[in-house]
Amino acid sequence: MRCLIRRRPPLLPAPNPWRDPGHDLNRSVNGGEILEGLTRIIEEWPREKTAAKLEEDRHLRFILAVAGYPEIDVSTRPFDWPIHERSLKALEVSRMLDDVEGASKDTSLRSSLLNRDMNWRWQGKRKKELKNMHNQCLELLFKQLRKLDGEGPDDRYRWQEEALLGALHGYDNNRIHAWWPKMDLLDGCE
Repeated sequence: MRCLIRRRPPLLPAPNPWRDPGHDLNRSVNGGEILEGLTRIIEEWPREKTAAKLEEDRHLRFILAVAGYPEIDVSTRPFDWPIHERSLKALEVSRMLDDVEGASKDTSLRSSLLNRDMNWRWQGKRKKELKNMHNQCLELLFKQLRKLDGEGPDDRYRWQEEALLGALHGYDNNRIHAWWPKMDLLDGCE
């Protein structure tokens, strides 16, 4: 008696019902687009403008935007209203950050930024260390996105970087001096 073994065809992913057949789902990630998305999320945060908030609140909004979990309406997060346009944008920006290399080749940029914040929180959220940790996050973000876009270190901000910093901290000279990262240090950021 011979046993017949049927070979099954390889499993293919389900088609995306929102796209026409043949359209590639993966698109290239662009650093400038990520920065613009983060800026839009910060600018559209409900209630008070982010730049008017206290230091820790500004940093928290930045981290929540990176995580894909900002407020999209008063007391409403993306998974509370998943089909809202802001929910979709927040999750898309977070996913794009997850596609970018982070502090090491084994970690995404999103994970690297969230890990820095988590370590600061586990160490007791010391206020005197907030500014340094926040600047490390911004420096890593800018460095990796410049690398992604094929741009080298420069002591000037790209317009998308400046827009994000303005949305986060404002354009007051005291805030710029205290909270905007020093671009000349970007070359050595790890």
